[in-house]
Amino acid sequence: MTRAPTRLPAGWSVVAEVDAEIQVQEVQPAAGGEPFRLRLDAQATTGPGGIVQTLPIDAGLRGSILIVDARVRADLAGAAILRINDGVGSSAAANQTTEPETLRIRHRLDQRATRIQIALGAGSAEQATIVLVRSVLAIPH
Repeated sequence: MTRAPTRLPAGWSVVAEVDAEIQVQEVQPAAGGEPFRLRLDAQATTGPGGIVQTLPIDAGLRGSILIVDARVRADLAGAAILRINDGVGSSAAANQTTEPETLRIRHRLDQRATRIQIALGAGSAEQATIVLVRSVLAIPH
């Protein structure tokens, strides 16, 4: 089951595997706190769910390094997972703490890459989790 906010950032969609339950909602930043904008609520499950954006790949990007950062805060270490997939290979990073942190992936786009797909997932097999998202940024290097 997936539930999306009425307005996700442009180009993003909510995805969930068959047994995954995920809700994505906009949040108002807490006064004096870091301005997190999205909340991903995932129920304990074996299937991941989250937000994803898929872009066509420009031939000039093949072979280059893409740096992807996501600023997140999760209530469980390992619950927020940032992934990039170029259609040939993939890379991932997970949060290490329950404090706000930046997940970073340095991924070399394969010469045969067919796409750039960036996903930010939330979930744990052990318990329900909440992941707050401030930003996701991809920069070719």
